[in-house]
Formats: sequence, structure tokens, C-alpha cells
Amino acid sequence: MARCVSCISQAVLRDTLCALGAGGEVRREVSAVGLPRERGHRRCVSWFQRVPHAFPLCVPQLLSEKISGAEGTKFDDDFTDMERKVDTTNKAVLELLSKTTEYLQPNPAYRAKLGMLNTVSKMRGQVKTMGYPQTEGILGDVMMRYGRELGEDSCFGCALVEVGEAMKLMAEVKDSLDISVKQNFIDPLQLLQDKELKEIGHHLKKLEGRRLDLDYKKKRQGKIPDEEVRQAVEKFDESKELAERSMFNFLENDVSADTSCQPLSFN
Repeated sequence: MARCVSCISQAVLRDTLCALGAGGEVRREVSAVGLPRERGHRRCVSWFQRVPHAFPLCVPQLLSEKISGAEGTKFDDDFTDMERKVDTTNKAVLELLSKTTEYLQPNPAYRAKLGMLNTVSKMRGQVKTMGYPQTEGILGDVMMRYGRELGEDSCFGCALVEVGEAMKLMAEVKDSLDISVKQNFIDPLQLLQDKELKEIGHHLKKLEGRRLDLDYKKKRQGKIPDEEVRQAVEKFDESKELAERSMFNFLENDVSADTSCQPLSFN
């Protein structure tokens, strides 16, 4: 293990910290201590010794699995399948939120400006937010302005006014679509992302940390008290049950989410 640790880079260590979901206290301590800048065995071991005691128990186990290919505790097929489905759902929700917004509001500069203005409005306590400037509405305004300047005597001017009014109506229809999709599709998905999927992610991250802790202690049975191993097993089983239950409930309720796609229909 010492040889493995002596060969890791700063990037690997940072990935390890993120994978284990280090808390604020641990991150501050690691920032204060700093990551090893040399590959020497003593330097790396010294670094681990200076990090808070509870955290390094998981680090060597994770590094052992990533670098030397050591096998950890395996989950059953049902658990792995649920985890895969939840992970795919999470990725799908993230991309759907992004791509749907891009579809409804294709101009990235306007999106950024609108987001900033709406954030400022919320900070000021203003309820009304600005809508996205539809291109049809902008074109309609231009047509109607110059059509009126040309006057009713101009056939070209009358045509501009007439087409401009039609473009303004199209912009209103698109505004209605934006509001409908946001209320019935984007907001429910955002809520799903912020609550259920976030909670499941928390349970899975906690489970992974406890699995690493358990595997580390199992490999060192006889060198550490049996009570510590027993506690590690209990904590692992508790986290596994919570993660399994949350994923099962989420996937069982998956059918009801199909209705969220209806507002995207143009029929």
C-alpha cells in the first residue's frame, strides 16, 4: 500500500477527496495541510497522518481499489440494477433541463441576461420576472414600426403591419408554451432533481464511504478491535437499507412521471 501511495499524483488525491464527499471540516484541514508535492514514501505517509483521523481509513482502501485493482464488497444484482437506473435517470433529468431550456430559449446571451435580471428581481423581492424576448415578437415590432411610418397609403407598409401583427401573435403563443412547459415539465423535473435524486445521491455517497470503511477494517481484523468491525458492519447495513429503500420507492413511482411530458406535445 505504501508503494501505491508513493506513486499517486495530486490529481488522484483530489479525485479521492471528491469521491468520498469530504465534509467542510475535512476540506479545510486538507487545504491547511496541503497535498504532497513529492513522490517520496515518507512525504505521502506524513500527509495521511496529518489529515483528520476518521477520514484516512477510507482513503487507502479507495486508492487500493483504484490503483492496484483490489476488490471491495460487492452489491447484489438488484441493488446494482437500481443504482444504474437511478444514475441514468439523474443524467437524463440534468440534460433534459438544459436542452429544454435551450430549445425554448435558443439565444445563450439572452438566457444569461434573463437569468441575471430575474435573480436580481428575486433579491429585491419583486414577484414579476422578465420573459424571454421571442424573435418573432422582435421581428413583428420592427415590421409594425416601419409599416406605420410608411402609412396606410403604402401597400408595402400595410403588408408590413399585417405580417408584423401575425408575428406578434406567434410570439404570444410561444410565450404561452414557455410558461406551460416551465410549470408542467421543467419545474417538476427541477423539484425531482433537488429533492428525491439529491437525497438518493446523499445515501449512495454515504454508503460508499461506509463500504470503504468496512472493507478497510475487515482486511485488518485482528489488528483492530472486533467492536469497531461490528460497528462498521452495522453502519454499512443501515446505509445500504436506506439507499435501497430510497431507490426502490423512486423507481416504483417512476410511472407517474410520464404525465410530465404531455406539455411538450404540439397537438
